Amino acid sequence: MAKKKFYGSLARRILVICLALIIIPLIFYSAIIWDRDWRIKLDTIFSELTLLGESSLEIYDQWHNYKNAQLENNGSVAQEFPEETKRAFEQGQLVFVHQDEIVVLKRVGDEVRGLSVPGAEWIKLFASSRQFDISVADQNGEFVLSTAKHFDHSDEVAFYLPFKKLSPSEAYSLRNRHLALILPLPDALFTLRIEISREQISQLEGGHLFKRLVEFMVLFIILGGIGAWVLVRRMARPFDQLEHVMDAVEVKDYDRRYREDRFGFEINTLGMKFNEMLQTLLHNMEEAKNERVRSELLLKEFQIGQDVQKELLPKELPQFPGLKVGHGFVPAKEVGGDFYDLFVKDQDQMMIAIADASDKGISACLYSLIVRSLLRSYAESEETLSDTLLQTNNLFYKDAQATSNFVTAWVGFYQVKEKSLTFSSAGHLPAILISPDGMIEELTTQGMALGVTEWKEVEIKTVHIAPGSLLFLYTDGVIDTFNEKGELFGKSRLLDFLKTYRTLEPQQLIDRLVAEVNQFAMQTLQHDDLSILCLKNS
Repeated sequence: MAKKKFYGSLARRILVICLALIIIPLIFYSAIIWDRDWRIKLDTIFSELTLLGESSLEIYDQWHNYKNAQLENNGSVAQEFPEETKRAFEQGQLVFVHQDEIVVLKRVGDEVRGLSVPGAEWIKLFASSRQFDISVADQNGEFVLSTAKHFDHSDEVAFYLPFKKLSPSEAYSLRNRHLALILPLPDALFTLRIEISREQISQLEGGHLFKRLVEFMVLFIILGGIGAWVLVRRMARPFDQLEHVMDAVEVKDYDRRYREDRFGFEINTLGMKFNEMLQTLLHNMEEAKNERVRSELLLKEFQIGQDVQKELLPKELPQFPGLKVGHGFVPAKEVGGDFYDLFVKDQDQMMIAIADASDKGISACLYSLIVRSLLRSYAESEETLSDTLLQTNNLFYKDAQATSNFVTAWVGFYQVKEKSLTFSSAGHLPAILISPDGMIEELTTQGMALGVTEWKEVEIKTVHIAPGSLLFLYTDGVIDTFNEKGELFGKSRLLDFLKTYRTLEPQQLIDRLVAEVNQFAMQTLQHDDLSILCLKNS
């Protein structure tokens, strides 16, 4: 009777525990996940609407500017259009909808010129996503153009840029609603609407989640209950024996061992594994303790390295007359010693520098920090680039010679009045100078890296920076980026990119380059930092 009571009691406890600790929390957790998933997807919709709205405004501006340029040279006299065109022009509204066409007006001399574009063709400029539909509403709120077949606007919720942060109740109220982002267009008598229907939104919610959850719980209770009852009956005796052995271990009696039972089945395997565990228990505890200490030390060093690496990069780049500056930094898996720096010596001269330490970890960061500090200090006190680099290297060499660490660097002094650049490459990759007509010149000099040996002299070169020229500095993390096939991004691909996008603003060029490098690497982990500095002379 005692055994039967034990079996039944244990089986019931297993069922109650499964119900209390698994099924009920699973129900609540699923409801929370469902709601959270909806909030995340709603935020995603808003983000996509924001991006699509901003890009649509840019597309409209480009289109409007292009049509204005056409009207400068040709275009119909506005008398060919209805009287409303004159009123629109007098009110400053130069773009409007007329008979399924988009009309653009512009005053050229004493004439009011205009041209029109078929509305169906014009709206295709903005239809860049299958998920969203594009519509045009005139000044009376009537829909005159749309890529959607049908929308019920009675339950519409309209938004304008920028979006405000929604409360949970507001987010919940958007379920099964038709959302529309309304974009007032400059100089237009109509608004552009980016819309997503409630049918499309409803597809984002998990429709069969609770149904599948109920099926799973029913199956879990029936099969799990029966299986638990049978398993408990078969495992009871060897389980008791294993429990006694564990109790002995608890009181540090390590001589007790589990003996196999012919009805033990899986418990026998567990018991024998437990015996093996006893043999190595103390050893494993000691190893675990040592490993924990090593891990904590490594984590602490990694955190310190990250903090130092953040301090290497300027939080804000200085503004300098006649220069537009862009910068980019993508950290790798390991902490490295890349840095770039701009330091204004005086109102007419600025130091430009980019560097890469030879080692990894906190030591590389510290050596780079030393070099950056020395460069700044001597750049402020010395008149010439040659003296600055000599003083920096020879002092840094005294600290680095015992470790065999070194730092490659490209350093230049830019003079704004002469529009000239004096530079020297201390073992670093050449800087790339691109003229307005696309000619590429690599700026480099002979010389050792900083910290390798004591210097007696420094090779210095000077180039003239023509207006519109682009100066591009980078570390080897750019060209050494590799993909899952082991292929390198390479210098030739970098040069082709710079030729193609040299007309972009420096920050736009860098952002595009980082995106292209990331797309090339995909999810492949990189082991070297990617640092870029780009300057454009105006």
